[in-house]
Amino acid sequence: MEHDVLKTKYKVEIVTSTGEVMDFTQYVTACTWSDPANEVAARASITFAQDKTDKGYINLILKLGTLVFIYANGQEVFRGVLWDWDYHCTGGQGKSTNILAYDRMIYAVQSKDNTYLSPGMSTGDIVKTICGRWGIPVHYQWENHTHAKIVYKNKAISEQVLEILEDAARKKEKKYVAYMVKDSLQIKHRGTNRDVYYFDAENTISTRDKLSMSKLVTKVVILGKEDKEGRFPVEGTVTGDLRFGTLQEVVYRDGDFSLGDAAAEANEVLRQRGKPDEVIQVKAPDVPFLRKGDRIKVHAGNLYQTTLYIKGITHDMVNRTMTMECER
Repeated sequence: MEHDVLKTKYKVEIVTSTGEVMDFTQYVTACTWSDPANEVAARASITFAQDKTDKGYINLILKLGTLVFIYANGQEVFRGVLWDWDYHCTGGQGKSTNILAYDRMIYAVQSKDNTYLSPGMSTGDIVKTICGRWGIPVHYQWENHTHAKIVYKNKAISEQVLEILEDAARKKEKKYVAYMVKDSLQIKHRGTNRDVYYFDAENTISTRDKLSMSKLVTKVVILGKEDKEGRFPVEGTVTGDLRFGTLQEVVYRDGDFSLGDAAAEANEVLRQRGKPDEVIQVKAPDVPFLRKGDRIKVHAGNLYQTTLYIKGITHDMVNRTMTMECER
């Protein structure tokens, strides 16, 4: 898929408290927006040079709660709520207003609730039930697992949703992606994008591929209940890939925690940490329509015709670049 970065036309609009739409593109001196890895709320960081419009000074128009939109070639790539406002005045260097905006999922991130769900509900129905109570539309196109009874106490709405999805991901051994499109939460399979962009040495600014054993676990020992002399009997061992040596973690079984439960926890430790941690970063000219979960192909650096999935991505409107954190 080809994209001419030099022909991309960006636009930043805000909607005032009176509902008026204003084009603020000409006042932007810095602008990035991102889908951070391991977070459900997208964000945008924008700096506006201080100036006076026909509606007043920029810093007075930009108020907490103001709606912020970013477009590329007329297509919406971010919409959010102005969450943080920061006015700067630095001697003779000028004045500016820095804002941080989040999409609507920020309300689910910063709101807590109690939830009880009876056993037998599917993943999709649970997510829709939790989000529905908070007025969040859900477009669900992913796997379904039948869950046991669920009780959450004083837990963030976003954490409840992500825990349900992670539980299903473990059971189904499938990966998902969750993010807002306009004001609807989209949950779908990773790598379902129709257009797959190809990055080679000519259109890639830099690549980085880092491997580390710092979090690696290759063996998990299950210890039973402490005896009168303070010793913990070994009740089981779960072994992973020992090619890198023995790096041991311990799981304790006590109370109503059965040996089967402990073995399941040990296997989950190996699932998450049983191979070396890899960090892949690709910086390239901006394709503003790419989002986390999208599939790309890279032939640059030590990545030879490698299919990657975007874990997190940051777009830079002013410099017309993007930085992608990827996984194989």
